[in-house]
Amino acid sequence: MDDDRPLHQEQHDDGTAYFDSNDNLEDLCRSHLDALPDNSAETEKRTELAARVSTWKQTIEHDLEEQDLRSPFDIHGYEDRILEKLSHKAENGNVMSFSEVVSGQEKHDVA
Repeated sequence: MDDDRPLHQEQHDDGTAYFDSNDNLEDLCRSHLDALPDNSAETEKRTELAARVSTWKQTIEHDLEEQDLRSPFDIHGYEDRILEKLSHKAENGNVMSFSEVVSGQEKHDVA
């Protein structure tokens, strides 16, 4: 190959260019190899993000499945139970703390 002649660039039928020089192929390979660390760092970030999303999804799905096992929320039922507890104390003239009112209840019911 004659190193003094200029590089000859031709085009494929689809319009993309190719070079008929080994130097250009080497430069192309070098540029791809130089870009690998950037690509691997980006891939690592995506992998970490995918793991975090997967963990979050599993947690949410577990919580939703657990919630589906509970009975539906009924404000009137809660109201009746609380008023009944309060009325027993009020008949005796006693004061009842919030802790006493919610004692024996599940924490998701109290919240």
